Amino acid sequence: MSKGMRISRRQCLSGALAGLCAVAGGTRGAFATPAGALPPDRIGAIDRLLTQAAGAGMFDGSLKIEQGGRLLFDRSYGLADHRLGTPFAPDAVFRIASLSKNMTDAALAAMAARGELRLSDRLDRYLPRFPSADRITLEAITQHRSGIPHTNDQPWGDGATSFSHDELLDRLAGLPLAFEPGARRSYSNGGYAVLARVMEMVRGQPYAELMRDLVFAPLGMHRSGAIADSRLTPEGWARGHAPGTEIGTRQPARFYAAETRPGGGSLHASAHDVLRFFGAAWRRRLPGAEAFPSLFGGDRPRIGADGRAPGFYLDVYHVREADLIVSSVANNYAAEFRWAENIARLALGEAPLYPALPELDLERPADPEWLGRYRNSDPRFSQDLEISRNGSDQLVLHDRATGDARALLPLRGGGQLDPLYFWACRRDPAAGSIGCGALYEGGFGATLLRVA
Repeated sequence: MSKGMRISRRQCLSGALAGLCAVAGGTRGAFATPAGALPPDRIGAIDRLLTQAAGAGMFDGSLKIEQGGRLLFDRSYGLADHRLGTPFAPDAVFRIASLSKNMTDAALAAMAARGELRLSDRLDRYLPRFPSADRITLEAITQHRSGIPHTNDQPWGDGATSFSHDELLDRLAGLPLAFEPGARRSYSNGGYAVLARVMEMVRGQPYAELMRDLVFAPLGMHRSGAIADSRLTPEGWARGHAPGTEIGTRQPARFYAAETRPGGGSLHASAHDVLRFFGAAWRRRLPGAEAFPSLFGGDRPRIGADGRAPGFYLDVYHVREADLIVSSVANNYAAEFRWAENIARLALGEAPLYPALPELDLERPADPEWLGRYRNSDPRFSQDLEISRNGSDQLVLHDRATGDARALLPLRGGGQLDPLYFWACRRDPAAGSIGCGALYEGGFGATLLRVA
């Protein structure tokens, strides 16, 4: 769909845009393959959900489901590059964001299994000048209990500027600890940057090379590696997108220097490689997996892992008793944070968190009562938001702090769907506020409070 296109009732009814009007169509990649042993009704339910999301501009990428090593579902939706109209190749490469941490953990376990280091080693053994290094263990870093500050929380940590691993470590060393080591848990990309340096020192190899030797080559992950320069999108790589400012469209994701997240967010992989890795990791088939189960999810009966960076969202989920793995690898920033779990439920014939996306009503004009300035009730989100109207009479939510914007999707029966978080939003006329929440009970949400 071209940017700025109006969608008429005739187009909806004719079927040309049926996937967008009823959110039941969409685009599927050229290499869609038949499923193996999933019953047809479950295949249909999963395909409808993915097709809905792609048609609404909320998904581009690959979905794979395997059970006991047998691939049951392998389809792609959307495009690898919307600007060029490029479909997905079977070995298309994606930035894998924080799934990099799982792979770094696997390399760390392999080093520990070889006796090259111990998880109980304190940081001062390797980086004696790093602040409080005598109180931080390598294991605490993997558990996000080190107190090393989260890179993303720093004024220079939004990924807009690229700098070296050395410079990143210097910046982290100049910051106070976020909390006393071991006192609590708080997610930290900074911790993994420090861990990656320790691993380099022990192995005498750059991070990219040690990951190749310890993880990628042994598993046959031939399309995996470290991102060296985020300004480049090599041939065969998926380009990052976000939901666009017209319903159903995409826009290029903002620049994000993944190389400033060494150890924690700097890797790339194909969808096949992601599935291959987690199949080996969660089935304890990697060196050190039995000795260091905490690095591989422990003994939880159901476990997930996800990663998100501008333009990409990856979500992987394992149901241990059924030995089923769902791997969703997307070059679209839209994220529903129990996405792979929901698909696993559909695949197993369990009650899903939500069977489908809510139906849209694209004929409804923009409601002027929604227009205005807002702040988010959750301080972790932007406090300077505005809802305006685009040239196609659609509501657009602007983040005035970042410049990001996306069209809201009108829901049948009232309200709007925020495509970035899969949130259903409804306006409270009395308060003038907008309440947004997940598509399932108990999910995460937020309230937008009108300020002007």
